[in-house]
Amino acid sequence: MRRFFLLSASILTLAILSYIQQSLAAPPTFSFTSSVIGQGTVEPPTASHKRNWQLTVTAIPADGWVFDHWEGDLSGSENPTRIRITSDKDS
Repeated sequence: MRRFFLLSASILTLAILSYIQQSLAAPPTFSFTSSVIGQGTVEPPTASHKRNWQLTVTAIPADGWVFDHWEGDLSGSENPTRIRITSDKDS
């Protein structure tokens, strides 16, 4: 009976340590990649963000250019706009 108790305690300890290690692990990150057709920039530039991060994205047209619409994982013409990062995204 004593061996069984020690084995059970060891397995329980390993399970608890494994759970703690997973809890402390860094959360996954995903990339937001932007590209421009024409002249201008997108803020923020390409970067990595934590899962479920709510990102505000702004198109900044160069002088003489006008922002028209988003493509890729963004749609519409609202500028700035927001996107929730749940996987790798591009615009």
